[in-house]
Amino acid sequence: GSLNRQPSLLDQISGQAPAAASPLTLEVTTMPLSGGGSGTPLGKASSGLDVSKLVVKELLHFTRGGGLKADYCFTREQSLYSDECNTVKISLSNTTNVPINNIHVGDRRLESGMTLEEFVPIGALAPGCSTSVKMYVGFGSKLRPAKFDLATEKGSYAVSLVPPAGELLAPVGMDEQEFARVSATLGGMHEKKEVLEGLKIDALTARSRMLLLCNMFTLPEGEDGAEVIRLAGKTLGEEGNAVLLTLDVTEGFLKGNSESTVLCRTILKEVKEALLK
Repeated sequence: GSLNRQPSLLDQISGQAPAAASPLTLEVTTMPLSGGGSGTPLGKASSGLDVSKLVVKELLHFTRGGGLKADYCFTREQSLYSDECNTVKISLSNTTNVPINNIHVGDRRLESGMTLEEFVPIGALAPGCSTSVKMYVGFGSKLRPAKFDLATEKGSYAVSLVPPAGELLAPVGMDEQEFARVSATLGGMHEKKEVLEGLKIDALTARSRMLLLCNMFTLPEGEDGAEVIRLAGKTLGEEGNAVLLTLDVTEGFLKGNSESTVLCRTILKEVKEALLK
C-alpha cells in the first residue's frame, strides 16, 4: 500500500487544555498530547481501528506513586525514531491537591536488545490535572516488559510496561494471492491451528476483536466470502518476519503462520480467548 500520511485522531486533538484527572481509566481520545505534530506518518498500511477503542492499561496506581497516576496505551503510530519501536502514550494525572514537580524517567532496567526514548521531563503538573506524553520503546521482538522508574522530585516509582503480543507487529498490505503465497512458505513448524469450540459471534464482531488485539492489515473479502478473515502483519525491526492470521468463522478454526513461532502462538492464544469470551 502507499504511505498514508493523514494526521491521526490523536494528533488532531493535541493542544487542548489539560483535562481534569479522573479516578477511572482515561479516555484515549480526549487527552492532549505533547509532540507528534499533525504530520506523523501512520505507516505503510493501517489496521483501520478506531483510535478511541485502543486498550488503555495501568502503569502506576496513584497510591504507589505519591498521588501520581499513570496509564499507557500503544498508539500504533509509526515511531519517529525507528521502525523497531512502538509508540506508547503515557497519560499522567495528579490526584493530589499540590503540584507534582519534575516528572521524568529515572533508572532503567531494560533487557538486552531493548531501547527506550524517554519523554521530555514535565516541570510541574497542577493539582487535579492530567497530561499525556509519548515514549518510543523497542522491545526487540521480546514478549518481555520494559522496566524503569517514573520519578518526581519526591521519589522514584518502579513501573513495568508490558507489550501486548499483537502490538509487536506492523500492518502489511497485501492481496489474497500474496497471502496464499506467503502462507505456503510457512507450513510445518511455522504453522499453528486452533479449533474454536462454540464460537458464537459473527464475522464482523470477530474481526473487530482481532484488530483490537493485533496491529495488522485486514485483507479485503476473498472468494470464500466474509466468513473467512485474513490479517497480515510483520514483526517490528530489521528481520520483519511475516505474521499471518486466518479465521474461518463457519468452520470454527484459527490459523497462524510465522517464523516468529513463540510470538505467533502467543497471539493465537490471546485471539482465541477474545473470540470465545
